[in-house]
Amino acid sequence: MTDDNAPALSREHEVFRFMDLAPELRELVYLHTCCPFPPIETNAINNTPNRVHIPSIAQLSRTTRKEALAVFYRNREVVISLHCRRNIDRAMKWAKAWGDSSYMSSAIVISGTMSKCGNDWYQLRVSCSRDEAEFRVDVRPHTEERSNKQCLAMRDGLARHLERETANKQQEYERGRLNSKHLLGVLTVVLRLSARYLPEETQPDNF
Repeated sequence: MTDDNAPALSREHEVFRFMDLAPELRELVYLHTCCPFPPIETNAINNTPNRVHIPSIAQLSRTTRKEALAVFYRNREVVISLHCRRNIDRAMKWAKAWGDSSYMSSAIVISGTMSKCGNDWYQLRVSCSRDEAEFRVDVRPHTEERSNKQCLAMRDGLARHLERETANKQQEYERGRLNSKHLLGVLTVVLRLSARYLPEETQPDNF
């Protein structure tokens, strides 16, 4: 073998590494592997904290997990059910397993009932906008006037919480995004406002 052939042979045997790709190209790959549908439902049997249907590429390494999940959650709507104690526990565990390195910047739909034994339901939608650096809270109108007032009060209370605890404290790169701690705070506020069961580990002294 001559020296002239050495560079060509070494190139033939060079190992391709995914992380050698430019960040822009890696993001394109993540976009293709992170389908925005269907939405994530925290009460689904196949969507437990340890078995979330995340893309396989997120399981290659810690780096790809961080990058892939950032794209995955950015383009995925999350549907959270707080209708019963089991669903509440599942939602809280799911939010904790999410991790602080992943951010939600799409939409979160939270639904439940407004008392432990009542039939008054609510549905809140938190929309995250990086362009406007703010969180918008919408509520589904209720046909019954008293219940509708309660829903509007929940909407306003959650909006104040988001403004106080996230929008005013986030760094520039975090604007319009929610991480695990923020999401747990949102769920805790919603449960308090709806007078529902609040898991012991998320009580004020422990949160």
